[in-house]
Amino acid sequence: MKMTRRRLISATMLLSAAIVAARAPADELRNVQVGEEAPQFSMPALDGSTISSAKLQGKTVILVFLAAQQRSSEQAAVAADGVFRDLHHDDLELVFVTADTAHAAYFRAQRDATNVHAPLGLDFERELYGALGLIVLPTSVIIDRDWKLDHVISAYKSDYEHVLSVRARQALGLIDEDRAERELEQDRFRHDRPADRVARHLAAARLLRRNGLMHDAENELKAALEIDPEDAGARLDLASLYLATDRVEEADRIVTQVLERESSHRRAKLLKGVALYHLDRLDEAEKILTNALLLNPDPVQTHYYLGRIYEKKGEAAKAARHYREGLVRVLEERPL
Repeated sequence: MKMTRRRLISATMLLSAAIVAARAPADELRNVQVGEEAPQFSMPALDGSTISSAKLQGKTVILVFLAAQQRSSEQAAVAADGVFRDLHHDDLELVFVTADTAHAAYFRAQRDATNVHAPLGLDFERELYGALGLIVLPTSVIIDRDWKLDHVISAYKSDYEHVLSVRARQALGLIDEDRAERELEQDRFRHDRPADRVARHLAAARLLRRNGLMHDAENELKAALEIDPEDAGARLDLASLYLATDRVEEADRIVTQVLERESSHRRAKLLKGVALYHLDRLDEAEKILTNALLLNPDPVQTHYYLGRIYEKKGEAAKAARHYREGLVRVLEERPL
């Protein structure tokens, strides 16, 4: 029986995701191997400065690639900042990078909330993403002082902070490879904790969804929830997927359950408001999205859906104000 093109792509993507999930702690990139020269780059930073490889030459550099509205990216940012502060080494630099440049306001709020203020580069055209060949987010890349790829840590797992600390010290020459492996071996039993298996399913689901394979992404999210039925990240990713595929009532049910446990969950409030909008419960949607705007989970989307609500209500001036504010949030962060 001949396999259709779609089924072939689906099988290929699932295989790719399975390989990523099964990979040992030493993960890989598509385009650069450990020991090879890392790509050069120059990009604007969130604070208006410029981040470039030229300014980082001679240093050991930790690059942490983040996604907006992703709990594992938030965790990785805090953990990497902790490692950087603990090592406090003159030859070590920490730089965050994101291609989610429309979410600059989210990153500002998140950094203020966590007191993490290492430079954040804005990879507008995904040039550095593509040059390295990233597979999942978050991904942490260690580049040695000779500007060669020293190590890659894909996704966020419970041992992330420990592994990053060990590999950074190894790259700095503070410990040798044998010592690094001994330290990692002490924690190796933790690699298959339920939280790690959930994280791998979530990473695979996001990869599949980005490639339009919604059914396969749904299966990955359901597999994550079989491991931990109460994982809020997996439940909200599933709700978001259902909203994207017009399964609004199912999405609303999931989000309501999350809010019953965590009434102030920022992302859950946003998704609840979107679900209510699609269910034509406009007054309820308006109320919860206005509240979500104060929590600042994603001001661009929140303003957009408030604009749609007021447009449906026939309140054109209010709709225009929210559309305009959402557009300003997108455009104000892009350099000319």
